[in-house]
Amino acid sequence: MTAKVRLLFVLALLVIAAGCPKGKQAQSGILTGKLTFNDQPITLGNITFNSTGDEGSIRGEINPDGTYEAAGVPLGDVVVTVDTESFNPATKNKEYGAERGKAFKLSAPKEGMKESTGTYIKIPPKYANRETSTLKITVEAGKKVKDINLTD
Repeated sequence: MTAKVRLLFVLALLVIAAGCPKGKQAQSGILTGKLTFNDQPITLGNITFNSTGDEGSIRGEINPDGTYEAAGVPLGDVVVTVDTESFNPATKNKEYGAERGKAFKLSAPKEGMKESTGTYIKIPPKYANRETSTLKITVEAGKKVKDINLTD
């Protein structure tokens, strides 16, 4: 094997190795998009992508302009849930999650966390529950845009 052929072979191996995804990134996607309810932006809340297998769930924060981004979303079919009720000013002192044994109270943002500046919008409760949500999407590797419109 000549030196030129060996060099090309080594370069080819480096290119192949650099292009091979590793770890969790190889098994997940990045989703961005705009979240709306009856074609109006949802400006406060959380969106969660729940794996239909055992890969878990990934949550993203809804921004004041209605956009979201979530990295590490499991590939394949996922059920999407949207929570705005946790930000309802009329229920700020209510405990959430008590039925799951993990009760927590909403409070002011902790140090290092940004304060949400959007406006609470009431959405149908079915979207907050994994078992009743009708939002289902298929996640592919890489960064994808998925705009989601909730309806009554």
